[in-house]
Amino acid sequence: MDFIDKFKDLFSSNESKKRQLIRHKKEFLNEIRNFQGATKSDRYKYWELNNSSINSDSRLGLDILRARSRDLVKNDGYSRRGITAIESNTVGTGITAEIVKDGKPHEQVQELWNNFTESTDFDAEKMLTFSGMQALIMKEVAESGDCFARKFPNKFENGKIPFELKLIRSELIDINKDNTGIKDPSDPDIISQGIKFNERGRRLGYFVKNNINSYYSQSTLISSNEMLQMLRMENTSQVRGIPWLAPILLDVKDLSDYQHAELIRRKIASLYTAFVHDIDGNCPTESNEDDEENKNIEMMPGLTVTLPAGRTVTLSKPPTVTGHEAFCASYLKKIACGLGVTYEVLSGDLSQVNFSSGRMGWLEFYRNIEMWRWNILIPMFCEPVFKWFLQSVNLYYGIDTTKIKVNWTPPRREMIDPLKEVQADIMKIRNGFCSLDEIHREYGQNSATVLQKIKHIFDELDRMGIKLDCNPKDTTQNGSLNSSRSKKSDNNKKK
Repeated sequence: MDFIDKFKDLFSSNESKKRQLIRHKKEFLNEIRNFQGATKSDRYKYWELNNSSINSDSRLGLDILRARSRDLVKNDGYSRRGITAIESNTVGTGITAEIVKDGKPHEQVQELWNNFTESTDFDAEKMLTFSGMQALIMKEVAESGDCFARKFPNKFENGKIPFELKLIRSELIDINKDNTGIKDPSDPDIISQGIKFNERGRRLGYFVKNNINSYYSQSTLISSNEMLQMLRMENTSQVRGIPWLAPILLDVKDLSDYQHAELIRRKIASLYTAFVHDIDGNCPTESNEDDEENKNIEMMPGLTVTLPAGRTVTLSKPPTVTGHEAFCASYLKKIACGLGVTYEVLSGDLSQVNFSSGRMGWLEFYRNIEMWRWNILIPMFCEPVFKWFLQSVNLYYGIDTTKIKVNWTPPRREMIDPLKEVQADIMKIRNGFCSLDEIHREYGQNSATVLQKIKHIFDELDRMGIKLDCNPKDTTQNGSLNSSRSKKSDNNKKK
């Protein structure tokens, strides 16, 4: 209350009460209009806030986050299980390519692609195929935040593609190359955490260390035309990827420490000890043969021991252990949420799952899988590699690649209830909600290849005179003989 209000209070107490009421109303309305999350009460005054960008945060703490994440994946079972689940469910047996031109399969280019990607010649280290490289990339992205791939030219040989790829760990990008905040009129390009950008934020190159074993090794700028970066974009203009364990690193470590302490506690609880007390103090203190025999008595079932006069036995009371499973389950649910997987996938605990809850959990997890495939792996790795492949095909084999397109097919999704799900797919096709090609892709299959195989099998069945329920030309959906087909066969016999 200011001096004027106090002066007025000397003459009018009623006006003072009115002014106080108005002031309280204004304060109350301000609190209502503001977000509760922006409240500056004593409860939240120690909440440390930072409005810096994700690039500023990663510049200071990315090395520590990455090192701790890799350590947990190496030494903690739950962390390893979570990262492996992301890798195996996203990639599985690999994302395959169907190459088409004007809506029809291009057999020549498809054969070149299959020979190129299904062989370890695709890898500069001759260890991985295209599918194996996808799996390792997904693991590296989840574990360390990002992963890099570099293209190396090869000598041309007929039937082969003259380049190979090598995966590069995120630690090999020289983060000491950084001119953020330094303006140079002669060079407007920006270098941030080992990556060079133009004014619009497009990546121009990467500073790769020459010696992988030295932190202070010299680095060389590699053009972005020869390198790829795969990461999960969590913010606009993000430079480096953040390990997916970052929000839950401390929780995973705390749970590991708690389980270790609980193990020690259970060991102590299993130590059931008996103490012999000398009540009167009259028992002999000098050791003799009988005393030595009775000093340490091994406890066993049915054992009867006669103690000397004046001695009694007291049993220890080990601490009891309760609530361990519930506590660990609550922590594992939090860790699973942080990774983007389900609790059941992370822990392997299916004791509380029924069909409905299992299906709902799987559908939610599958949405994350689809997002990781189509926002990370396919656009950042598969598509650029395929462009490099088409350039080589056009240059070395003289094939016109202007109208060639690619359809990416992820591995099939495992069914929870195959009978119901297949019936639902049939209904979707018959009612026009999707095409047969889309269903084939959901099952991880190439539609053109599947139809060719079906045609070949049915032609062989007709040639051999074999009729099966799977052929709708011979049988109806109920399994009965197709009347129109049987009439044609009877007419042919009469003729």
